[in-house]
Parts: sequence; C-alpha cells; structure tokens
Amino acid sequence: MDLATSNIKTLARRSWLRGITLDYTSKRVYWIEKGRDIYSSDYDFQHEKKITTGSFSDYMLAIFGDSLYFQKRDPFSINRMNVSNRNTVHRILVDRAYEDLIVFHSSLQPM
Repeated sequence: MDLATSNIKTLARRSWLRGITLDYTSKRVYWIEKGRDIYSSDYDFQHEKKITTGSFSDYMLAIFGDSLYFQKRDPFSINRMNVSNRNTVHRILVDRAYEDLIVFHSSLQPM
C-alpha cells in the first residue's frame, strides 16, 4: 500500500481540498475539505471516513499518534482531538497566529 499516482489523482478530484497530512504509522491520509470537514482515508482511498465537522483554518492540520491537531477560526489556539474516539477536543492556547502546523518528534525523524 503506497501513495501511487492514481491515488493522488483520486484525492485531487475532491473540491476545496486543503491541509493534507499523512500518518505514516497507520498509513492514512487526513485532509480538510471545503473548510468545514476533516476526512481520513487509507492510502488506497478504500476506507474513507469523516472525522469531524466544524469551521477550520484551511491549512493547519497535523497528526501524531492518536492525536489530530487542527486550528479552527481562532488564530490563537490549536485544537487536539483523539482520532480513536473523536469526541475529546482540547484547546491549546498559543501566543501568536501561525501559518502552519508541524509536529516534530524524534520517532518521526529518519535515522
């Protein structure tokens, strides 16, 4: 299972696609569609599911373990949700508005 060209084209056919992020461990793709829904699918796009609905920033999306990080319309907070149960959202206040969201952890770095 990998992100073959045909699978990238499948994803590209979606409308208003933003904030694409990959979960390398579970081999899933996450994205924001039309600024109001977050979806997930396996790399083959056979098992797509809607994760949550809301009003999201277009590009602020990251995954680490079971935690999905995203930004709603408030530029001074990042939200963290457990993707396993989908109902636990925690706000993390930040000191300024950011343009992107990236998770850095030693387990994600190549050796």
